[in-house]
Amino acid sequence: MRNYWGFPPQAWRHSSITSSHMERVAPATESIEDFFARYSGYLTAGDIEGLARTYNYPALAVTAMGCLAITEPQQSRECFTQGQDYYRSRAIQGVRARDIVTDVEVPGVWVGRVVLENLDGTGSPAGRERNAYQVVTVSDGTRRIAVSTLWTPTTKAAFEAADRPSDRPSPGCRLA
Repeated sequence: MRNYWGFPPQAWRHSSITSSHMERVAPATESIEDFFARYSGYLTAGDIEGLARTYNYPALAVTAMGCLAITEPQQSRECFTQGQDYYRSRAIQGVRARDIVTDVEVPGVWVGRVVLENLDGTGSPAGRERNAYQVVTVSDGTRRIAVSTLWTPTTKAAFEAADRPSDRPSPGCRLA
């Protein structure tokens, strides 16, 4: 018999990962909507430290260009500093989380999709990015991003084909 992940039960017995290495899941102290409002608030304010605190380390960033293991907060700081420069150079001054869709939620884990709507200096929509996330609840009850997946096209062709710079996905962290 195999479990959901396809491993035979005896494989877990020989694994170095056991339940004694895992922490008990604390109840979340905020709704997922409040978490993404806080996250988009940090994006809008350019609060690099706040953004770095919203990630669980190690975390994983996934795009069509590849995957990047984010093992320490400094990587997040560099990524978001680069992203702020990119957005501000394109007159994007704010971000609003919209269309939050929960695909799975169990104690300690939320999996779903969010549209991040880019805003110009007047607060008007200036493009959208579609992302998928896996968000975990840590021991103090706060939520943190464990996996982020940009599912807006991220290929060079997508950048070139975009009608307006504000419709182009952010380069985010360099994956190469």
